[in-house]
Amino acid sequence: MTTKILVVTKTAGHFLDGLKHMGFDVHYEPEITAEELENCIKNYHAMIIRSKLRLTKEILAKAEKLKFIGRLGSGLDVIDLDFIRKNSIDLISSPEGNAVSVAEHAVGTLLSLLHKINESSNEMHQIVFQRTKNMGVEILGKTIGIIGFGNTGSAFATRLQGFGVSILVHDKYKTHFAGSFPYVKETDLNELLNESEVISLHLPLNEETYHYVDEPFLERCKEGVIIVNTSRGQIIETRSLLKAIRTGRVKGACLDVFENEDPGTYDEEEKQLYAELFNSACIICTPHIAGLTIESEDKIAKVLLSKIARYIINEQL
Repeated sequence: MTTKILVVTKTAGHFLDGLKHMGFDVHYEPEITAEELENCIKNYHAMIIRSKLRLTKEILAKAEKLKFIGRLGSGLDVIDLDFIRKNSIDLISSPEGNAVSVAEHAVGTLLSLLHKINESSNEMHQIVFQRTKNMGVEILGKTIGIIGFGNTGSAFATRLQGFGVSILVHDKYKTHFAGSFPYVKETDLNELLNESEVISLHLPLNEETYHYVDEPFLERCKEGVIIVNTSRGQIIETRSLLKAIRTGRVKGACLDVFENEDPGTYDEEEKQLYAELFNSACIICTPHIAGLTIESEDKIAKVLLSKIARYIINEQL
């Protein structure tokens, strides 16, 4: 039987060639809509997705032949995980592929915020030359807290180790990992919030982490903390973060992800909210690009191809 696989995201040609080499009948539809997918998904044994389309239970219920879903990159919140577990649909992801890219981006935006690089660069574009106003702060000697120590959290810690910082790590579902990372201290959430001058979030989005950073969370943080988020926007309650920045409890933020990443859908309240967020001098914002580099695109594809190849052997597809 020929295994038909549907690829619903733009990807490198070598990835498609790799699937064909494995014997898949590849159907490449990067512009497919959710409605079109719901109408045709019944014809496929496998799918490759990224984050453009959400695989809801309504869509997946039509997937009569689906054996596995391949996820290019990290973040599984676009898939109804309960449905695929109950219906024995396997999931193959490749979060290792963009961990370095995300970690470098987090370090870069943090340094940019501390040294006022973006702010002063924007002024220079207007031929405004102000040295004293743009005096920065060194990262040396700071305490950095990392919440979530998977692929990206550990990659972030690895890149911080040469900066002369103290690194505190909390992961609710991992323990005894510090032995492999001697430059970090494994700790509980209370100590991390009390001691950290910078907190970087590396969490998946699920029911437990939705609005994980809210007003009570920020009240527990050390005053003047900087928040870094390269994971998922819904992990931070935006209103609470802005309130904490206004009061000074939060000194600044580096945000690559947002609760609503489609400006065309903003209601009036969101327009005001995001206008304040994007225009704040103490917040660096980037459009969900932390994991998007030339190298990561290649690595993500290679990692996923390798995992699919092993899956085929194990499942004898």
